[in-house]
Amino acid sequence: AVLLSAHTLSLRDERVTQLMGASTPQELRRVVMTGVVTAVDMLWECFGTRLLLRCKSFKRAFQWLDQDGSGSIEEEEFVRAYVELQLDGNIAGGHSPSKD
Repeated sequence: AVLLSAHTLSLRDERVTQLMGASTPQELRRVVMTGVVTAVDMLWECFGTRLLLRCKSFKRAFQWLDQDGSGSIEEEEFVRAYVELQLDGNIAGGHSPSKD
């Protein structure tokens, strides 16, 4: 059974039990995992916002993410983009010049 579900994450009861231990009270598990899901959603929202501010369109964002032109985004490409967007002082400061 799904214990928590959000835009970017679903947590099944079995996985939560595995992560927190079977002896953790259900209410405490729910409160902690609700916080985790909320934090993950906020990270994705921030990433998407920064990506669109930088690239100005979904098409350009995909092209920027897909550095090798393979038509898919590999883990290394995603991590590079995530780190670059987090370190980009212009975007973090609210200014978003295009860098293409």
